[in-house]
Amino acid sequence: MKMTASQRSAVAVRIEFARGELADLAEYSALDWITYQQDRKARRNVERMAENIANAVIDVAKILLSASGSDVPATYREVLGALGGVGLARPGTTEEFVRLAQLRNILSHSYLDYKWESLKWFLGTGSARVAEWLEQCEAIVTPTDEEHGGS
Repeated sequence: MKMTASQRSAVAVRIEFARGELADLAEYSALDWITYQQDRKARRNVERMAENIANAVIDVAKILLSASGSDVPATYREVLGALGGVGLARPGTTEEFVRLAQLRNILSHSYLDYKWESLKWFLGTGSARVAEWLEQCEAIVTPTDEEHGGS
């Protein structure tokens, strides 16, 4: 995939940001429903970090889709769903990422019980899937020896 220096930089910045948020989110991996309901600070922190991670993943996906010459769909769900079709996500990751887009939307619009079910998934499965995908993206944006003019 041919990427401009600006695209590479934009992806790298978002990967680093998402990794920092994932590291901070790990502190809450044992969060339960009662604590989520009653601890306003924990709830806000988890929701904010999850939404930040989702937004970073969506931004990276848009940049990579554009760099691959693909159209960038209009909705977050479609953006993340398009990754598999152009070889930017492994099978299974696309389905998980559609769920990530749903989480991002739920965090913006829903009641606590709906948020909790999606956040519970993200604290367990979703965050690990994001971490794996960020590794893939980093490999895509890291210049090869040929791109550096090496042998």
